[in-house]
Amino acid sequence: KYKNLSDEEKWYLRNSFEKEFGAKPDMEQFGFIREGTLDDDVSMENLVKIAQKFVDVKASNVISLGRSPYWFVEAAGLMDTSKKKQYGYIAFSENWYDKNREGKLIQKPDSPGLDTLSSYRNYLREAGIDVKEIAQSEIKTIFVEYVKEGRGLKSFLSVLLSLVREEPNITEAQLKNNIVIYALYDSDSQDIKS
Repeated sequence: KYKNLSDEEKWYLRNSFEKEFGAKPDMEQFGFIREGTLDDDVSMENLVKIAQKFVDVKASNVISLGRSPYWFVEAAGLMDTSKKKQYGYIAFSENWYDKNREGKLIQKPDSPGLDTLSSYRNYLREAGIDVKEIAQSEIKTIFVEYVKEGRGLKSFLSVLLSLVREEPNITEAQLKNNIVIYALYDSDSQDIKS
């Protein structure tokens, strides 16, 4: 509907929105820079440095969990001239954990059931991720996650462990031994750390 409005109608709606909700703040005036931007030499150097780590490490797959760390994984794929590794992306932003009073992560009551796990298994296989192959591989698989509190990462790992329990002849220990988690986070200075 919006596309079909006249320029005057669009202006009226935008103006009404700004009056009602205020203008969008300019975050740079407060000293904040959006996550993942490459607007300075330090950010670009950090991107290349972290991506090079993925190129140098011995692994069969380097997989980004969600879009935030995909900058690093995609950069590594572009930098890797050997083409021996698979670099990829899994859309995963679920969160099935809350913090209790002691600050520990506890599972929410509405965590996924068997039907949801079956859907994730199919999705992961379509994305080229098979827990049986990972557990039986001689080379580790790296999952890269942008971590704030670890809720999404723990949710993803709980899915993998649930899928392992359904597979005969492989154990959780085999899967755990063949996975490396690479957590990226922002420090107070807004530099990307690993």
